[in-house]
Amino acid sequence: EVRAALLQAIDLEDYTAINTGGKGSRATALAVSEPRSCDYDSVTGVLPNFDVEAAKKRLNDAGWRSGGGGILAKDGNPLVLDVVFNNSRDTSSAAAEYVLNRWEALGAHVELRGGD
Repeated sequence: EVRAALLQAIDLEDYTAINTGGKGSRATALAVSEPRSCDYDSVTGVLPNFDVEAAKKRLNDAGWRSGGGGILAKDGNPLVLDVVFNNSRDTSSAAAEYVLNRWEALGAHVELRGGD
């Protein structure tokens, strides 16, 4: 439920535009480089729709409650995320910051760890 809520809190169209500098499109499968072993759309209809309020409800329904400092916690464990990303492009750094902002708005504590 946490993973679904985290994904639901991100507008993937915005994320894609930020991460690609407006020059890319969303992938429709895990492997998209040629030669492709599977040539079908395995993404459409599988991912939750962008809906921040639904993401908050999903976390609440899963038992995550506001804890110290406004960070969500469950069974005494805070929702802490380390996001590791390739920061060799300014667009990927901007995309990581976008994710940080979206997830912190949900109540997660997020640490960005960029590298090459």
